[in-house]
Amino acid sequence: MTAVNRILKLDAVTLSVWTQAVLRMVEVSPLLSLLAPAEARDNLLQQIQARGVQRRQMRLLERLAPQAHLQRLATTPDVALETRLVGGGSTVLDVAWSTVPISSTVGAAMGCRFAAAAMHAQLFGNSPRGSRGQLPPGIAHNIKAQEDVLVHWGSAE
Repeated sequence: MTAVNRILKLDAVTLSVWTQAVLRMVEVSPLLSLLAPAEARDNLLQQIQARGVQRRQMRLLERLAPQAHLQRLATTPDVALETRLVGGGSTVLDVAWSTVPISSTVGAAMGCRFAAAAMHAQLFGNSPRGSRGQLPPGIAHNIKAQEDVLVHWGSAE
């Protein structure tokens, strides 16, 4: 599971859900990877460890040049994590371009539905009306459902 959004978009509830998903996947030893600037690393590590995730279960990523970033997306994550309060915009498009599945929630604000729209377009394209209103796999109606999706995906490997 990898989140490459700006760390300022990550709220405490979303971090708790992501760490709970890691803790619930006892069979597969999941890895939580987060993009974190140097000045935020110590605090982020403390927050994650306070939620029960061990240091060996996490990796902090550096910001990369655009081409290297796309290469990392194409080879590293099994699922990309999207924050719930502020949508990823260009980050979501980069992830969709790399064909990595996205896990997100559908919020009330348009920015919170960006990941769902990108995944919907990727999966359903210009399909008939039958796909309208359907949430793509990985996109959940609420934060608890997102945790369940992550655990399901992680346990299915």
